[in-house]
Order: sequence, then structure tokens, then C-alpha cells
Amino acid sequence: MEAKTKFKRKKKRVKIYTPSKCPFCREKVVHVDYKDIDTLEKFFTPHGKIMSRTRTSVCARHMRKAKRAIKVAQHMGLLPFSVY
Repeated sequence: MEAKTKFKRKKKRVKIYTPSKCPFCREKVVHVDYKDIDTLEKFFTPHGKIMSRTRTSVCARHMRKAKRAIKVAQHMGLLPFSVY
């Protein structure tokens, strides 16, 4: 006789994904300006790092534009590279 082992299978949890719309898409922003420091500062952690898309709920296209604008603003001296 074969020994049967009894294992309980775990049910896979299905995550319900409710996308929150990108703040730039909601306002229909075409260009993310590097001079708009108040908007760009929302994408920073307290340590000065750029937050991910999932934490900021920004779409890929606007995150690329925001990232580029942040880099330009840092090189222009409008934003710090790091905060200590």
C-alpha cells in the first residue's frame, strides 16, 4: 500500500486591483516643468530619494517626465541632490 500524505492546499488570494488615476493624467498635464518645485518635491522621500511609481500612483509616462524634470532641477540647483 502506498502511504498517502495529506496536505492542505492553500487558496490563492486574489488581489483586487483598483487603479487610482495618475494625478498628472487627471489634470491633463502634457509637460512636467522642472521649475515647478512644489510639484516635484512630492516625489521625494525625507532622505532625498525619488519615490517609486507605486508609492506616488503616477503612470509610467508621467513618471519618466517627472524623473527627468527632477534631474534637470537638481543640476540647475533648484532641488538638492540629497538631504542629510
